[in-house]
Amino acid sequence: MRFQSEFVTKDYVPTAEIAAHLKDSGFGDINDQRIRSSGIAKLRDSDVIITSAAKGYKIPQTRADINEFLERASGIVVPLLERVKKAREVYRLSSRGEYDIVTAGNLTELAKLLGALEAFADK
Repeated sequence: MRFQSEFVTKDYVPTAEIAAHLKDSGFGDINDQRIRSSGIAKLRDSDVIITSAAKGYKIPQTRADINEFLERASGIVVPLLERVKKAREVYRLSSRGEYDIVTAGNLTELAKLLGALEAFADK
């Protein structure tokens, strides 16, 4: 992917192309899920910024690439947090405030995110 982004194309590299390259390099048949979980995810965990779209993956090189990455992330993260917030409110109301799905699940990071979301909404 790095070679592609520097020397070949600035476009996304399709997952099928990554799989074909890995197969040609002796890794055998690797499915899309394994590429995502064992390849892309581990690279991201190692601080490699990789953007993704239906077209494939790429290393962002321009501000527009970074903006596209952030817009995609925001389009996934914000609605998901809103859904969790609504579910939390429903369970709190139905239990008359006695049950909090987030604290009951010992999800401290999620509780912090929801707290920040609520603080942001209050402003």
